[in-house]
Amino acid sequence: MMAGDNDRRRRRRRGEPLYRLVRYADDFVVLVSGTEAQAKALKTEVAVVLSPIGLRLAEEKTGVCHISEGFDFLGFRIQRKRKRGSSKVFVYSWPCKKALASIMAKIKAITRQATNQLLSDLLRQINAALRGWTVYLRHGCSKQTFA
Repeated sequence: MMAGDNDRRRRRRRGEPLYRLVRYADDFVVLVSGTEAQAKALKTEVAVVLSPIGLRLAEEKTGVCHISEGFDFLGFRIQRKRKRGSSKVFVYSWPCKKALASIMAKIKAITRQATNQLLSDLLRQINAALRGWTVYLRHGCSKQTFA
């Protein structure tokens, strides 16, 4: 159940953090509006909630960071930045370096194995790979990466 405006105001008055859980299948990120200590406390609380159902947080993938530092999630780099030509800051998402390296390796593998293929077949395979990648990542600020 989503917290209403009154719930958020009450939590703020008490000095409690506000948080939002964003999940996709077995991956999730908890966005916290509060201090670093409150975020770390929430991390341990999440670990306690997951343990009875046989799940645990992967230490190499689990961390606490500020939104200005940014983080990678599901192939996207999510970070707060200042808008070019303005003093306003927004949260942007764009393809992360790992996702870009992955598609480049896939294209390289397709072109290396296809030495005796027709050019039309090779281009069809490359286009299918690129189309799938760009459709998945089109929701972010991907223009520079795609160029």
